[in-house]
Amino acid sequence: MATPQKALRRWIVPLGLLILIVLPFLGARFLKKQSDQAWQEFTSKWETRGEQFELSHYALPAIPDSENLARHPAISTFVAEIDEERGWLEALSKTLPGWNQDRYLEYLSDLGEGKVSSIYSSFGLPPDTTSDDFRSHLGGPYQSWSATLDPLVEAVREREHLWYDLDWSRLFVDVEMPKFTPLFNLGKALLARAAIRRGLHENNALLADFDTTAQISRAYTDLPLLISLVFQAGLHAALLDELRSCLRERLFDADQLAKLADTLEQTPPLQKGFLKSLRMERALILAFFETVESSDDPALLSALSSTKSSRGIRGKLTRMWMNANRLALCQNQQELFLSKGGQLAHLKLWETARQHRLDDSGDRFLAPLAHFALSNFGLGGGVGEVMFVTDANMHRARLAVALERFRLAQGGYPSTLEELVPTNLRALPILDPSITIDYAALPDGSWRLRQTVLSQAPNDWTSK
Repeated sequence: MATPQKALRRWIVPLGLLILIVLPFLGARFLKKQSDQAWQEFTSKWETRGEQFELSHYALPAIPDSENLARHPAISTFVAEIDEERGWLEALSKTLPGWNQDRYLEYLSDLGEGKVSSIYSSFGLPPDTTSDDFRSHLGGPYQSWSATLDPLVEAVREREHLWYDLDWSRLFVDVEMPKFTPLFNLGKALLARAAIRRGLHENNALLADFDTTAQISRAYTDLPLLISLVFQAGLHAALLDELRSCLRERLFDADQLAKLADTLEQTPPLQKGFLKSLRMERALILAFFETVESSDDPALLSALSSTKSSRGIRGKLTRMWMNANRLALCQNQQELFLSKGGQLAHLKLWETARQHRLDDSGDRFLAPLAHFALSNFGLGGGVGEVMFVTDANMHRARLAVALERFRLAQGGYPSTLEELVPTNLRALPILDPSITIDYAALPDGSWRLRQTVLSQAPNDWTSK
């Protein structure tokens, strides 16, 4: 008869094996329960404060074809024919005499850095070229090139909204992103024509190209995506560089400045669009998580690992702890940035927390899909800072136009910006706390608008 000690030793190995088998399942169940509870507490907390996480809250309703710029025959043909791999200027028909995309890009760079004000040099012409000589140099090719833009301009003026008919909830699964670049290319072409028209002193036509470019930028607002904001910011920056040169040359009369002020006033704030876009991107990824959770298709998780066995294990963990993925994606963004009103100073905190989360191997194990989403979809502060600074530059442009309107009416510049309100400016801009714009009326009869962002060196705009 076996002694109790011998019987116990006989069962030690089987019991140990049983515990090793059962314990991971118990641990997984515990972690799932914990992550489910944490996600429920997180959403309950923020939904009571008005936050929304559902895609339906951010995806705008479809726009009728009759109002949709993407469905305009001229635009749809343009989009179908354009090769996005080519330069935008080359894609828009004929090269102008002595000019190409590289020269224009060099002009844009010099213009942004304040090294040049006239477009003449990019055509190989001396700075003292007259507008008549410039017109003669351009000749027929310019008229032909310009004429190719006019039907597209008319299309933009007819339809102010932009929408693409697709299943947004499956954008990251099996739906391709629409072509956003062609309209951006059109806007850049219009700004190139505006620069040429400035050299020709065709001020009203120049302002019309500014207005059409701003309208293209506004159309992107219908698509609350970060990539749309990148195109908007690019158009804004190029437009404002051209505008600064126009103001330095004092091209516009009072009526033209009033029209320009209206164009700038209608430009939507990119900062507000950035916050909405962050929420839209978040809702899109959460919708992708729902697709993963309800699907048995391993291809949806194929990018999570390079090995089949690991992919299978991580796929099971992803589905079991889906709320851990959701929480990992949303928590830092909500707590550190969005909850504080989306201020520029908080972007760095959010970016740092995001990087820590990406570097955390434990978090990567518990929430592999969230880790993948964070590293690949780049919900980062780099885009955000560009939006904040671009908005501040737009505010500075509104101030600059108001100052020139004041000069034409009063014969000189005001001693303070408050004097611009309400005749020349609806209201003084409300800036992010990390951004300041200081005005000075200088002794030589010019003005300076000095912009400072965080602790960076100040950037000056002057009227001379």
